[in-house]
Amino acid sequence: MNRRASNIFRRGPRPSVRSHPVEMVEGLEHASALDRVIRGVSTAVRRTLRPGPAKDLLHGVPFGHPAHPPLTDLPMGCWMSAALLDLMPPTAGTQRASRALVAAGLSTAVPTALTGLADWSVLHREQQRVGVVHAVSTATATVLYTASLVARRRGREAAGRTLGFAGLTALLAGGYLGGTWRSARPPGPVTPTRSRTWCRWAGTTCAR
Repeated sequence: MNRRASNIFRRGPRPSVRSHPVEMVEGLEHASALDRVIRGVSTAVRRTLRPGPAKDLLHGVPFGHPAHPPLTDLPMGCWMSAALLDLMPPTAGTQRASRALVAAGLSTAVPTALTGLADWSVLHREQQRVGVVHAVSTATATVLYTASLVARRRGREAAGRTLGFAGLTALLAGGYLGGTWRSARPPGPVTPTRSRTWCRWAGTTCAR
């Protein structure tokens, strides 16, 4: 066997190649520069959100499932549907439907943000760092969709569509980041038999 062939067989497994988004998320997890903001916000949330029914509701304990993940489907679904309509030839009907979908997404963004903030406040510091950027991205999307709705109602449909697509870009980026720290939740649904595990994770009151 020649030297070249011998080197081929001696080679070990190739190191796995990580994608740029994964490397970006790992970089955010170690971004200690965000810690000052995180400490201030998480302390304020914990002081405001005392153990009790309201905190249980935001964490989804009464439903047996975290409340934030399914709520994210509402604004994302509305705004993605509006984007699909904006890709179609504009008519009075599609423009009215797009305005309605953008407005519906904005109305559901508030409870989605509140439940997300409650969940974020009890995560580990690494996930909180990613969560801060996730929150900035989704807040940017909300601002852009608000501007889009204002523009559409003033008859500036082209500007409204452009702002909507910009908002969708920020929304998808935030959604990707949000998915990376949702896995930090305890596995499985929140059921009465799992209430103690859930309460230890979320800091909520436990059902007996």
